[in-house]
Amino acid sequence: MKDAELMPKRLDLLLELVPKGQVFALVVNPKAAFTPAVIHIAQQAAHAKGIELYVLQARTDVEIDAAFSALGQLKPDGVIFEGDKLFDSRAVDGKLVTMAAHAAVPAVYAWDLIAWSGGLVTYGADRDLARRQMGRYVARILQGSKPADMPFVQAQKIDLCINTKTARALGISVPQSLLRKADQVIA
Repeated sequence: MKDAELMPKRLDLLLELVPKGQVFALVVNPKAAFTPAVIHIAQQAAHAKGIELYVLQARTDVEIDAAFSALGQLKPDGVIFEGDKLFDSRAVDGKLVTMAAHAAVPAVYAWDLIAWSGGLVTYGADRDLARRQMGRYVARILQGSKPADMPFVQAQKIDLCINTKTARALGISVPQSLLRKADQVIA
């Protein structure tokens, strides 16, 4: 499943956490291949829900800093980070998580490890399962299979991870209905 296809659900998650939210932001890496689709689908979902969605672009650490400065001026009710290695690595090392906490803005990320690093909510492909699938592909290639003859496999499992400690720090009460849907809850 492409990251773009997960955008409406990520927006729904933010709306469950911030039900009165009317203004949200989407931070994307314009160099990522699926970014145009991510933006398009997210904007469609926001329009259908009658909310405003600002799109901020960042492709470097300096531009991530600028995006957070813009968030400070826009004061969105929440932010979604595109599932991209630029944001994933900055979130896992604590940079994005710290910046989101400092800005006091609820954020949804793509990779569950980010929630374990202090991110509020993650919704994305099960990376452990994806790595096992990659391992099977490599093994088949090493055994002589031609990559062009191998089927394309999409993510088979999407995980929802919620960090309730981060929610409390942001003053957010996570609805029980959302906690029941979660694959992982970090207390």
